[in-house]
Amino acid sequence: MQHNRTFILETDLLEAIKSNAETVNDIFINNLDVDNSSILTLLNSYDYFDGTQGQVYSYTIDENSIYIDENGNGEFTVEFTAHHYYGCADLDKEYEHEMSLTFNINFISKEMVLIGEFWDERQEEEI
Repeated sequence: MQHNRTFILETDLLEAIKSNAETVNDIFINNLDVDNSSILTLLNSYDYFDGTQGQVYSYTIDENSIYIDENGNGEFTVEFTAHHYYGCADLDKEYEHEMSLTFNINFISKEMVLIGEFWDERQEEEI
């Protein structure tokens, strides 16, 4: 399964991309930080590690991974920790993950569609 989220971007980022500004990566990160709940929602929609859905509370964008072309298409990597609580065993575990996110920017509508990785869906468990 592959998940996505849509963002409305600020004009300063769109102009920085069009002009290939040196500061485009910083502006990009600042635009995403304004609405970080969308990235958290995207990350929380995946099943992790053992097929359970962990809770992601924060993430870090790998600044060196950001790529944006002149058409507004690109990708970057986020690093995050998924927290899992196994109630029956009273265990609290954390697992480190990273995910490559791709995006497409529409300069007219100022929208960016952020697309997560494709992961196989969790299979039904036998009873």
